[in-house]
Amino acid sequence: MSRPTSEPPTLISHYTDFQRKERSSCKQTVDLRLKRMFDLVLGFLVLPFLGPPMAVIAFAVKLTSKGDVLYWSDRVGRNNKIFRMPKFRTMAKNTPEVATHLLCDPQAHLTAIGPFLRRTSLDELPQIYSILRGDLSRESSVACMSSPQGLRAGRRLTVETICPSLRKSNTIAGISSAERFSST
Repeated sequence: MSRPTSEPPTLISHYTDFQRKERSSCKQTVDLRLKRMFDLVLGFLVLPFLGPPMAVIAFAVKLTSKGDVLYWSDRVGRNNKIFRMPKFRTMAKNTPEVATHLLCDPQAHLTAIGPFLRRTSLDELPQIYSILRGDLSRESSVACMSSPQGLRAGRRLTVETICPSLRKSNTIAGISSAERFSST
């Protein structure tokens, strides 16, 4: 009978593991606080520069379509908490509240200025509000829509415990979700 190659865990090794996890937890707390502070400082610094273009866009949305200027979307955030995320409204007022790619003819529901706002991602500028509130972060995971149960249930624990972000790969690549799904 062969002897095990590794020694059984001792009290000292358990204590060392505990210390390592405790240090990791403290580091994560400090990292989250620094990230939040950076989000606040950056958010308040860019707000004066985003204000005038946002006012022009809000005026253009109001002129070209009926209804509210902002669309408030329910999203799933940290720890599966639902938060409301603002966007400039790009769809007609009576459009069903489903993902754009699920509509039979998404183009028919867009407002006059909607395609431009989506193509340039200017419809997402009001999300600075969610960053300042702490619902979104400058960079992290993407906030899932709350309506499809599968999206909410399928989030991994690591995604659930971090704050969703404003940054998306589609936005960086300049591809909207409507374009991505219409090309498949």
